[in-house]
Amino acid sequence: MGGLDRGGAAFSRATLGVGATGKQTKTLGGININTDYGKKLKVNLSYVFSRAKTEYNMLINRQQVLNDTTTTTNNNNNSLNTSYTHNITASVRWHPNDTTQLTYNPSVYIRQNETMGNILSNSFSNFINPINNRTSDNNSSGNSFQFQHSFNYNHQFNKKGESVSVDHNLSISPGSGFNYSDDNLASYIPTFPSYSLKRKGDNDNQNTDVNLSATYRKPIVKKLIADLKASTGYNHQLDKVSTYDYNPITGQYDSFLLELSSDLTRNKWTEALTPGITYNISQKVMLMAHLNAQWQQVDNSFKRNTADIDQHFFYLLPSVNLNISRLSISYNRSVQLPNIGDMIPYTVVFSPLYSVTGNPNLKPTTQDNFSINFNKYNYQSGSSFSVSASASFEQNNVFRQRTINADLVETSMPVNRNGRYTYNVGGFFNKQIKKNKDFRLSSRSNINLSTGRTFFIVNQQSGYQYNYNINFTEGLSLNWKDKIEIDPQYTLSKAFITYSGGAFSNQNTLVHTANAHFNIFLPQKFNIEGYYTYMYNPLVAPGFQKSSNLLSLSLAHQLLKKDRGEIKLSSYDILNQNISSYRYVSENIITDTQSEVVKRYFMLTLQFKFNKSTTKEEEKKPVLMMR
Repeated sequence: MGGLDRGGAAFSRATLGVGATGKQTKTLGGININTDYGKKLKVNLSYVFSRAKTEYNMLINRQQVLNDTTTTTNNNNNSLNTSYTHNITASVRWHPNDTTQLTYNPSVYIRQNETMGNILSNSFSNFINPINNRTSDNNSSGNSFQFQHSFNYNHQFNKKGESVSVDHNLSISPGSGFNYSDDNLASYIPTFPSYSLKRKGDNDNQNTDVNLSATYRKPIVKKLIADLKASTGYNHQLDKVSTYDYNPITGQYDSFLLELSSDLTRNKWTEALTPGITYNISQKVMLMAHLNAQWQQVDNSFKRNTADIDQHFFYLLPSVNLNISRLSISYNRSVQLPNIGDMIPYTVVFSPLYSVTGNPNLKPTTQDNFSINFNKYNYQSGSSFSVSASASFEQNNVFRQRTINADLVETSMPVNRNGRYTYNVGGFFNKQIKKNKDFRLSSRSNINLSTGRTFFIVNQQSGYQYNYNINFTEGLSLNWKDKIEIDPQYTLSKAFITYSGGAFSNQNTLVHTANAHFNIFLPQKFNIEGYYTYMYNPLVAPGFQKSSNLLSLSLAHQLLKKDRGEIKLSSYDILNQNISSYRYVSENIITDTQSEVVKRYFMLTLQFKFNKSTTKEEEKKPVLMMR
């Protein structure tokens, strides 16, 4: 909530290899209990515990173009994160009679995490080499808790189509933590001094969200149904950061830094009334239309002896959906408040290299969304295809205007601007080529095109950034006697970006991806499964890996009656090449990131599933499932 988002538009490239970023060791266990008390009451309870230890090793190359100067910053980031989580969920569904249903879903999520990391970086330009070298060590710890529940009551009246429903949602998410940082920069230019910053930050945050709504539906005539929804909500956000400087005399972090601390609070009340209709024009044509009249009262508190910002808004947010057989056309309008951290009425100097200034005059962003979808399936030929298109237009979009000099000293401030848009067009086609008793072969094709326009203001140069993306995928599926399954696929991804205004060069990239999944079912309930992925990205920073080959295999055997047990030996990334790599382009910045992902490992798993059920007068009794 309180952070300042750098914003800006970009295009990003797909990752090299697969799997979550970072080398992770994870322990997970849980229990799931389902109990049916006859036909009227069903109860579910589950608990999952996990411990994850993740090591991140990242290389980041960041280039910025400033007129005739190109600056480059290379970062080597390493961190180790350890987290413990407990997740408890439950569900109660009660049908007291055929016309009434009540559902209650509570959950509790608890997380504790610790992170240690360091950053080594060096910066240079085509005129000055080096500009600076930097080392930064960080140690942080945090705790978070979340309780949430949802309640739904639905009742159907005697008249067909007439109903009333009540919904209630509650979410409470407090959290706290601390961070120690030791940041040292050695400067090699006379206009900017070296510095050493040793600080501690204490963090407290909380998010509370409460909503209550009631909806009444009633048929007016045979083909026309009217509905009315009344809702109210409250949201409370707290983000408090207390920053201290290290005092070498006392050896303690006891020098409070007001200019780097914040105590931000936002309280928002919302009331809404939404009338609507559903008109069944014919058996294949249906029109739904709603108009959301929404009132918002927002109080933004920044402390620091600054005045609160009280805001009152009223919105009319329409939504329309037209279904004509297999064709669907929709439109809706939405609104988003600016981040309270972007509205601060002061400047925060995070370091001599970077500072941000808030903008209390930011306006909410409104978005108009249009979409159209068509799909068709031919059962006899086994073919299907779908086509979709969408467009989105934003008013008062929030982005950051920046200044940066050749010494890499940067300032930024969020501002509003109209005219951001995105367009997307996509199509999918699947066809069964051959099918007989022993052999099935089908093909699939997928194409997606997208474009968008965003803004930039860098060093008083303003203009537009245009993004274009093309993705094409062709794949096959082969099945022989349900004993061998093979699914090869190839994807071609092209992205390029152009500018109007500003002396920035156009950018583009091309990525080739080939992958295949296969499964071989052997006698005696054995099966071999494998995945292979090859990715090639020719446009990366010097020293970055351009391609990767990822091969993973597993051998499994089903055990026990009804295959309730399984033993599996898995080998992941046999070639030991799994690297995640992508390029991000925003305004005058080109960022290449390469991350070391979970590499070669072997794993033996043993899994059992226990089911116990009894039947009495066709009513299902307790069911216990463990995994």
